[in-house]
Amino acid sequence: MGMPWGMWTLFAGSFQAQLTDVLGYNEQTAKAITRRAKAKYKEILRRLPEFEKGDRFKINLVGCAMLGGFVLTMPERPNVDRLTEYYAKAMMTKPMRWFCRKSGEKKFTPQSVAGLQAAAALKAADRNPYSWNMDFYEYPDGSGYEARFTKCGICVLMRELGLYDLTPALCRLDYTMSEAGGTADFTRQYTLATGGPYCDCGYKKKWQERMFFMIQTTVKVSGMACSMCEAHINDAIRGAFPVEKVTSSHSKGETVILSQAPLDENALRAAIDATGYTAGEIHAETYEKKGLFHFGKKKD
Repeated sequence: MGMPWGMWTLFAGSFQAQLTDVLGYNEQTAKAITRRAKAKYKEILRRLPEFEKGDRFKINLVGCAMLGGFVLTMPERPNVDRLTEYYAKAMMTKPMRWFCRKSGEKKFTPQSVAGLQAAAALKAADRNPYSWNMDFYEYPDGSGYEARFTKCGICVLMRELGLYDLTPALCRLDYTMSEAGGTADFTRQYTLATGGPYCDCGYKKKWQERMFFMIQTTVKVSGMACSMCEAHINDAIRGAFPVEKVTSSHSKGETVILSQAPLDENALRAAIDATGYTAGEIHAETYEKKGLFHFGKKKD
């Protein structure tokens, strides 16, 4: 049967049920869409190449092909918000939630980290445009790691199917699966689907979020003009300091940094200035993080 048809067997019933529960189709129409979607899914699969043996991302593309088969056979094309809800509920069956919990238990083990490092080294999208290229970064404070994708097979396939504007609906599933895993908080700043320089998937160990107080440093920065500028500054700061989070905004002209300890202002200015942008006013304050009994707010 193979993995693609195993996926169909596991999820087709859920995809059909959510046509009614989320998108409002009656039972007869939902059955008709599912019959047509199976044929369209088969058609999409035929155009895909074989994946390399060590490529862990084939399952991601098969899920995309399955969703594409359904969307292309729906009488009415859903918008991104409705498709996001539909896809999440269709995918998160009881077996899938069990799988996420089991994967969550292993997420930060040496074996899991080694697997991600191997995937990063493979650079499979250099040979297969429907796969992914990624870089892997472990956070220096030991709180987790980030996978940063520079090529995305889902983006390629969705564009070919004429569904590229709906791609963010698939991106959102990363949050849903992480929540089901129970051991990590998922963080993201950019996606390729929305024009970002890369797609980042950050996983923070749950215990890290129970550290109540941190330092929020806001730096006014001049010279940023786009998301690539933001990423350049973010990378420079991550490389120079052990930070929890860094977010830059070219529209606001500022960079906001969360760290466990105060940052040296002279070193911070030097790190930003070295990128070709100019650091201006710097303001630091205590920040109360979300935790078991605390809710994120600045401390007076």
